[in-house]
Amino acid sequence: MKLTIRVADPAGNITILVKTPVKKEAYASLAGKLLTLIDGAEQVGFLTLPRHGGDVRLAMMGGEFCGNALRSAALFYGVEQGSCGETRVMTEISGVNKPLPVLIDVEKNTAVAAMPLPKRIVPIAFGGGEGDAVFFDGILHVVTDQAFAADSPAVSRKYLQEISAWYQAAAAGLMFYEAKTATLTPVVYVAATNTLFYENSCASGSAAVAAVLAQKGAAGSHLFRFREPGGVLEATAEKRDGEISSLCIGGKITLSHEKEVEI
Repeated sequence: MKLTIRVADPAGNITILVKTPVKKEAYASLAGKLLTLIDGAEQVGFLTLPRHGGDVRLAMMGGEFCGNALRSAALFYGVEQGSCGETRVMTEISGVNKPLPVLIDVEKNTAVAAMPLPKRIVPIAFGGGEGDAVFFDGILHVVTDQAFAADSPAVSRKYLQEISAWYQAAAAGLMFYEAKTATLTPVVYVAATNTLFYENSCASGSAAVAAVLAQKGAAGSHLFRFREPGGVLEATAEKRDGEISSLCIGGKITLSHEKEVEI
């Protein structure tokens, strides 16, 4: 089977965008094969027809929500349409039942996405201490200030598998945040494909950390720059009347030329 793809690189979170129409039932198996073909790839999204009036739609390999994939799909659409300058692309993605606005600039290779607001933020046990669980549609993130341990993937996998199953989340992440240096190390588990990635960057995870920090801070707009393994993501969170009222994630994205692969 031949698939036409483009590869997006939003701060190292390498995302394969599949243009060829395929059945939803084949997403998981095809994604597994594509991840072994493309060096450094961390996730796969399938471009499909919009369902809610958006300009473009991306279905992730496990039905999860992904902010970097959302941004990548919007930039892809702008490139395909020959957009110039700043353009707003109403972008649909799995895990969310409405289009989300993404402001792209094809010439600067940037995309800033309005992220879904957290459904709730609650304390959660992790590693003998306590973190903050941030629930979005399509994904759950646990934000912790505990030190990142790269040599314990089994521990992260077990924990994320358990909370993903318990809360029936399509995907779950651990966001290791070091406040002094604004360093964020994301670990993400996708249930449908049973995959765990120490990601180079994570937009929804960055949004989760921004939401937690803003929630604990004063009212108003808060700008954060998170240093992640693959680069920097910028997050803006606004707090009004004690609640998070808006979340945006932005940064540069590199998009490859179209290529054909044999599966």
